Amino acid sequence: MLARCSVYLRKHKVHALLAGVGILVLGYFLYRWLSPPSAEEVMRATLIALQRGDVQTLYRLTHPEEIRSLNLTPQAIDALLRTGVWYKGYPKPRGEPVLPQPQPRDQLRWLVPLSQKPDLVIPVYQTEDGRWYLSLSQMMAVMNALTYRLDNRAPSYWTVAERYGVPGYYTQSIITGERKLVRPPGASSSSTPR
Repeated sequence: MLARCSVYLRKHKVHALLAGVGILVLGYFLYRWLSPPSAEEVMRATLIALQRGDVQTLYRLTHPEEIRSLNLTPQAIDALLRTGVWYKGYPKPRGEPVLPQPQPRDQLRWLVPLSQKPDLVIPVYQTEDGRWYLSLSQMMAVMNALTYRLDNRAPSYWTVAERYGVPGYYTQSIITGERKLVRPPGASSSSTPR
């Protein structure tokens, strides 16, 4: 009986080994698919979406609370991006994204050199549950302010935001990590990018 088992195992050893390797590979891909994206993956996905004009991907990379509280619809996002990031067309990077130092570990801002000024700033932050998100409203407001400095014919972030019912944008304190809503000039507790 023992001899028969030994012969059987020798014949099927390759199959068992292949099955084991297959299970490990499948497990790895499931882990990568189900695990939340890293900060760099969020930044890279944001950059690709901006280059393609993919508002839906930007929408998915943004925290649902930011979307809800700012009334960010795909139409509002598209209009606000056209006042800053997409003002002169879709961005064309002319180098690798740079992560200036020092920065808090849970708030990262990549600087992406573009073929046309201003360079792109992509802010991402980590929530308490460990997930990384794009700070879309902050990126749109900052890029609009930088675009306006170079070309004052660009529409104001606040003008377009008001048209789409967006009450402001979020910024995050580098010291405390607290996210704060910045409202338009004249609204309560406001500070503005321009």
